[in-house]
Amino acid sequence: MTNADESPPLETQPRLAESPPDKLAPPLAEGFSVVLLELGANRDRVLQTVQKYRIGEVNRGIPRCPALLCCGKELHEAMFAQFELICTDTISVFLADAVVASSTPRQLEELLLDLRGSPEFEPVVIRLDKIPDDEAGRRFMQQFFGRNPSQPLHLSVTRKKARIMRHWAERIGGRVESEYALE
Repeated sequence: MTNADESPPLETQPRLAESPPDKLAPPLAEGFSVVLLELGANRDRVLQTVQKYRIGEVNRGIPRCPALLCCGKELHEAMFAQFELICTDTISVFLADAVVASSTPRQLEELLLDLRGSPEFEPVVIRLDKIPDDEAGRRFMQQFFGRNPSQPLHLSVTRKKARIMRHWAERIGGRVESEYALE
């Protein structure tokens, strides 16, 4: 039981506090860089998200990948940037600033190629159905598609996006299914 002035911890706080093994972005790092690896097809949505995080040069167009989007971010900021980017089908990673700064261009290129090959970014086919026709459902559709496509919907997305969509769909009473393992 909590006191009236204490707010319960958010469901995602424990997940964000964990330090997954074999990650190049441990939570104790000084700052984090977000690197774009592959851009989503809807360039307007991608540009809107990129402009939100890009340091300076806001009026420049969409960068060629791989591209350093921003640096010096706190862990939760880097994770949220990656979340917003994957919603636009843009694949990105975040790395400790020290890793980016201390790597040679060749080392960084090899690292980014290795990260791009992660199972997280493999395409999976999902079926989206039963998203409620209410405010929460409209926000869900806007977040993940930038519009409200008709349902049911079959499409290919990254495993990471599919997993996130399934989580949030369940929270609002919807359903996202895949024949592929999403965990």
